[in-house]
Amino acid sequence: MGPPGSTQTFNIHKKLLCNSSTYFEAALNNGFAETTSQKVTLDDEDPAIFHIFAVWLYESEIVLQPATSATRETHLLKLYLFADKRGIINLANDTITALASFWVNHRVAKARINWIFDEILTSSELYRLILDSICLEFRDGFATEDDLKTSDLPKSVLVDLLVRQRDYRTTLSDLDSCLHSICHYHVHGPDGTLTQAECIETINEGHNIIAYWND
Repeated sequence: MGPPGSTQTFNIHKKLLCNSSTYFEAALNNGFAETTSQKVTLDDEDPAIFHIFAVWLYESEIVLQPATSATRETHLLKLYLFADKRGIINLANDTITALASFWVNHRVAKARINWIFDEILTSSELYRLILDSICLEFRDGFATEDDLKTSDLPKSVLVDLLVRQRDYRTTLSDLDSCLHSICHYHVHGPDGTLTQAECIETINEGHNIIAYWND
């Protein structure tokens, strides 16, 4: 795990890996070289992010190491990219929940997350969440046009944001509302992915809501 010179080895139960991820299911069972060795090499992944994933596999909770808000935000964004790339839908959903609650407390650091737009599609749930979170900040007076001028967001994102503001649902009245509808940014389906009803139940219990992490 990780680039040459800074690799780490993780020993994880095969069943947990395969049940969580379409990628690991294929790698370990469908005739790849890893099927024989039962080892998966991920040179392009950050060991720190994979460690968060490994803990999540066993605890069903996203656990971040003590760090600055900026570092925690970056780790969550990278965790979403990892989950999306490796087909770990439940982890992607949990990361969306964590990011939504994080941005309720800390706001979206627009200038600091510019890099993510080169990594995600405009059709992704994370892209929609970012736009909606910024819209809520404008609605509640926590963001201004000057913020956008200094944020250096890509022009395409600014255009999408203006359209999103124009068409945004008037029923969402404040920042906390995104927690009530966070399940709309999740992907639900078969093959071990939580249903919408199950997602809502875990969110109501505080599952991966950052406000609960220090409680």
